[in-house]
Amino acid sequence: MSDWVKRGYDHVHNSEGKCPFCQQSLPVGFLHQLEEYFNETYENEMKELKKCVDQYMESYSILKTSIQDLLEKELPYIDKEKIYQQFELIRSKNEINLELIEQKQKEPSKGMTLVPVDEFVKNINLEIERVNQEIHGHNRLIGNRTLEEQLLKNQILRFIANENLHNHEKYVRKEFNIKNAITGIKDRITSKTSEKNRLISEVEGLEAQITSVIPSVNEMNRLLKAYNFTNFKFAHTQNQGNYRLVRSTGEDVNQTLSEGEKTFVTFLYFMHLLNGSNNRDLISENKVVVIDDPISSLDSNVLFIVSNLILKLIEDSRNNKNNVVQLFVLTHNVYFHKEVTFNKKRSKGVKLHDETFWIIRKVNNDVTAAQSYDTNPIKTSYELMWQELRSATQISSSTTVQNLIRRIIENYFKVFGNFSEDDILNKFDEEEKVVCKSLLSWANDGSHFASDDLYIEHPLDTNARYLNIFEKIFKVTNHHAHYNMMMGIEEENKIPQAQVS
Repeated sequence: MSDWVKRGYDHVHNSEGKCPFCQQSLPVGFLHQLEEYFNETYENEMKELKKCVDQYMESYSILKTSIQDLLEKELPYIDKEKIYQQFELIRSKNEINLELIEQKQKEPSKGMTLVPVDEFVKNINLEIERVNQEIHGHNRLIGNRTLEEQLLKNQILRFIANENLHNHEKYVRKEFNIKNAITGIKDRITSKTSEKNRLISEVEGLEAQITSVIPSVNEMNRLLKAYNFTNFKFAHTQNQGNYRLVRSTGEDVNQTLSEGEKTFVTFLYFMHLLNGSNNRDLISENKVVVIDDPISSLDSNVLFIVSNLILKLIEDSRNNKNNVVQLFVLTHNVYFHKEVTFNKKRSKGVKLHDETFWIIRKVNNDVTAAQSYDTNPIKTSYELMWQELRSATQISSSTTVQNLIRRIIENYFKVFGNFSEDDILNKFDEEEKVVCKSLLSWANDGSHFASDDLYIEHPLDTNARYLNIFEKIFKVTNHHAHYNMMMGIEEENKIPQAQVS
């Protein structure tokens, strides 16, 4: 209660011996007791309190000024936001302390504890220390620029190395594999070079045999035996590169050979020579071969053999089994042309991608003209009849249809198929036999006599009617596929059916 009494003590001298609070008379000696209580010691303590308050106010003022100066300076490294937050906390705590100090001054005897701000000051000092360390590091960097540049380069290289460690390992593995591959390729080159040299030596030995006439003689004798030419054979002579023809008894036959036999022997030697050469340097050279009418004076059996030899030459050229890069075959013989141009891969006579068809004609006995064709221009007589029939069907009143029908029936059914007219008629029903018989009679009559109008009821429809019956003959004899093929049904429309009366 000393603080309360002290307030009353200030007024007791003017209260005329009464208590300033309750207005009762003061006991004797009470004023003296108060004076002793509030003596010089109390005053000194109050002065000390005032001194502490002044010291606090001065310290806070210094701290405030220092922080404000720090915030006003342009320092690139310092976190001013952080310092400002700590300063705000210090100011708020200071407001609390000022209230506590004011309360302390009013009630000196009451114990008071100020709110500490050292933690906030410490945070500011830590930020200042951090900034100073960065400044020191920067100054040290500038002072040791050469050394620091080298350290920076080392760090950059170390960073790049770490970032590319996977790529480096991949590159090392790839380089290792490439080196192994190079080594393997070099080893294989060495091995292949040795193999090449060995093959060159072997080829040279084989070329020596090829340029010899002995292998040719043996091969041609094999061909003669295969084609049943047993009345003569080839024999080598003592002169290198020559051969002779002998009988089984050893007698020379070159003077007694027929023209056809001479031609065939010459063709055999020519075909065998295409696989080699009389000159060793020309063995592996590409060849352009011209075969001009090789079947002159040959019988049909030899013609077939020659055709097959040429077909084999064509096939080997297509499959790169020989050195023939281009082949010309010239002939006047239609049958030989048919045999040598036969190829089941050729659709409807259209030329293949690696062949051409030409017809060469003499114009005015002075000029030779060559005309190319997209399809095989040479047909057999049987094919030509069908071609003419296809053309004749486009003209309903054509007088050639009768003759063409008769010739086709005779060739296909009578000659090749061994069908008689009765065999054909027996394939039809009783009602259709009359119609088929009329077709055969009509065809035979039209092919041997000039047409008149006595038996033709409807001249414009007659061809169409009988052509339908002609087609039906192939149907009932199970040869309709042949009819479709020869009439080109896939490319041309079928002939419209007509009523037969």
